[in-house]
Amino acid sequence: MNTVVLALLVAVVAALFYYPTFVRIPSAEEVSGNTAQRAATPTQAMSSAPSAQAQQTNAGSAAAPAGQVPSAPTASAVASPSQTPQASTAQVVELPPATGKKVIIVGGGLAGMSAAIEAVRAGAHVDMLEKTIRWGGNSEKASSGMNAARTAAQIKLNLKDSVEEFYKDTIASGHGLSNEELVDVMTKESASAYDFLSSFDIDLNTVTKLGGHSRARTHRPSERVTGNVGWEITSTLSKYLATLPRDRLTMKLGARLTSLVVEDGRVVGVKYTKIVRDEKGHETGEELAELRGDSVILATGGYSRADDLLRKYIPKIVDLPTTNGPFAEGDGIKVAEQINASLIHMDQVQLHPTSFVSPKDPLAKTKFLAPEALRGLGGILINQDGKRFVNELDTRDKVTQAIFKNCKPLIVEQEVNGQMKTVVGPVVAHLIMTDEAVKLFPNLQFYQAKGFLHGYLGVEEMAEGLELPGNTLKQTFAEYHECFVRQGNCADPFGKKDFPFGTRSNDVFHAMMITPAIHYTMGGLEIDKEAHVLRAAATENKDEAAEAATATKEIIPGLFAAGEVTGGVHGANRLGGNSLLECVVFGRRAGRFAAAFTETATAPEVTSSSPSSTPASVV
Repeated sequence: MNTVVLALLVAVVAALFYYPTFVRIPSAEEVSGNTAQRAATPTQAMSSAPSAQAQQTNAGSAAAPAGQVPSAPTASAVASPSQTPQASTAQVVELPPATGKKVIIVGGGLAGMSAAIEAVRAGAHVDMLEKTIRWGGNSEKASSGMNAARTAAQIKLNLKDSVEEFYKDTIASGHGLSNEELVDVMTKESASAYDFLSSFDIDLNTVTKLGGHSRARTHRPSERVTGNVGWEITSTLSKYLATLPRDRLTMKLGARLTSLVVEDGRVVGVKYTKIVRDEKGHETGEELAELRGDSVILATGGYSRADDLLRKYIPKIVDLPTTNGPFAEGDGIKVAEQINASLIHMDQVQLHPTSFVSPKDPLAKTKFLAPEALRGLGGILINQDGKRFVNELDTRDKVTQAIFKNCKPLIVEQEVNGQMKTVVGPVVAHLIMTDEAVKLFPNLQFYQAKGFLHGYLGVEEMAEGLELPGNTLKQTFAEYHECFVRQGNCADPFGKKDFPFGTRSNDVFHAMMITPAIHYTMGGLEIDKEAHVLRAAATENKDEAAEAATATKEIIPGLFAAGEVTGGVHGANRLGGNSLLECVVFGRRAGRFAAAFTETATAPEVTSSSPSSTPASVV
């Protein structure tokens, strides 16, 4: 009898573990109890409990090429019970009864994951397709953080901010091109996005100030987390998705989108190529497949690796290096354009001012991103004359322009056809950090292992090692240190106001060679605030150019988009930290509206985070 009882108990436990069928939201008391057990330092870490405005139910960048940092978990063609993580850290939410709606999501990055979670929680069945062999996309490479205003993290750290200031910073960065309605949605729902991710116990409790921001609002993991912020988010969400019942979510890898299926003017499915395997699991080729549904969400990323699109819209940069992997080939844009989707700001491509130049391969086309957080922690940019030349915390476009204007190209001796030849490389600058600053960015160890950093004891040793004029470099660092000492009372010639660390002549310094690289594409599919993809409404105008300029826009029924595949949010320049936020905010919206889409009705609005309980003047 005891043996039978034990066997039954084992079976029950196994069933609960491997086949979870519902999840629920813990009470506020449970949340408080859990977060109270987490250690937090007064200056960097804080509790990840939901902020006051979102106690209700409501989730670029290549830091390293594929295979160089831990990746989000892969999944087989269909998420199976064996992929269920041993412990789910998510706030659990009870899944409603299935509505019979079927949503197809193309893209396995943060926007696609956020959309999938919301669509499933809205009662839909979701089929998720990803063209690569693992989940995470470019999102898993993000390393600086995610922006949000009026969060629990900011409140805990007594950091002042407001949605209004965040909105103004984003609009200013876009140089008049941003869609104000989309920016309004993104900034108002930023705290809700933070709470969504925190509900999965994702640590976003270190808050820093990046270039172009008036306040510290970029959230990233504290020192206890070993992965970068993008990997921390996508790996956690992919594990959660793998726990969902298979009758509510299927996840397919190696599925490359080829076209959209349209019937009677409505998008009803996708065509894609899938990997064919033999009985032993070996790849034998590809075949075309078709998947039908009630709506389709494109979350396929940007086009920073799509030379055809770059040549068409901004040919002058096509030969520059890029921080992007094969995720950013413009697949979603190309297939949507085939059905007359509206494109916007396709000539707006962001060059990140700092990507690492490897001493081992300085001419490599693909670069590792030198995160903006390095400059946020006090990184200083120096040219070949040993001088600063820019406010390191200015917007990315301005820092990039200053590098091209004030720095020189790298001259490389390279063997070509058996002969050594002089090759002109990229325009480079030196990014210098103190030892104190480096210790605040634990993931820098990865870049150190790659040989991107070189340490020096004192300014003199660094000047000699970098072949810079010693007296000039000493003066540069002495002036910078004086501004650090006189915080707030220093007239920096470049307008910099924040000096996190001083630069004493005998400090330990770490030097990195950097160059601007193609990093992010602000253009893409035009969407409305419900994440519908738009197209020009049909008119009688025979002048196509005039029609395009004045056309009224209408939705493409059944087609939604979120993340870097879309355009309009960032205008002419994206603020660092806004990419992850855009993915969460509009991914969630796309999931909800797609799950409820019919020919005659749309889903209710996503609740924005602007509670009366938190004064804007305080946080």
